[in-house]
Amino acid sequence: LGIFAQHRVGVAPPAGPVRVVIDTDAANEIDDPFAIAWALLSPGRLQVEAVYAAPYSFAHRRAQSRVQQHRQFDPPGVGMERSLVAIQAVYDKLGLDARGRVLRGSTRYLAALDAPEPSDATTHLIAAAMAMPAHEPLYVVAIGCPTNIANALLIEPAIAERIVVVWTSGYPS
Repeated sequence: LGIFAQHRVGVAPPAGPVRVVIDTDAANEIDDPFAIAWALLSPGRLQVEAVYAAPYSFAHRRAQSRVQQHRQFDPPGVGMERSLVAIQAVYDKLGLDARGRVLRGSTRYLAALDAPEPSDATTHLIAAAMAMPAHEPLYVVAIGCPTNIANALLIEPAIAERIVVVWTSGYPS
């Protein structure tokens, strides 16, 4: 298929349960754990392969508010670790085995296009995408910053033809 034909296949409504990975900063906002639980409890719609912890930090808000200028903000890697704990908590509450399905992501934001950061999440995303049949994309549901996805694409650009990224973002940037 040509690139445009592949794009149309990738965004066509899927039939039956679709294979997905979820990339989330689950400890950042309260809605992410609910979204993860809904996905895990919807096997007729989604086959969740794994959930990746995404980095987050509020350091960017320091410049936005004089009140917070002196407040210390944790780096993105701390946010990722907190998200990992939050994702694990969802699996625990649902009584699901998280082994091999809850994965650490990037510890920092993307520094440069020639310096991607490998992680458990990027390794899994690349392997899962490359294992998909050519006509069946892997859906990547990003409900946080897409740093893990960007790193995986930089490490293995061929996955671009095998994934459909569905990204929600609350910031205008």
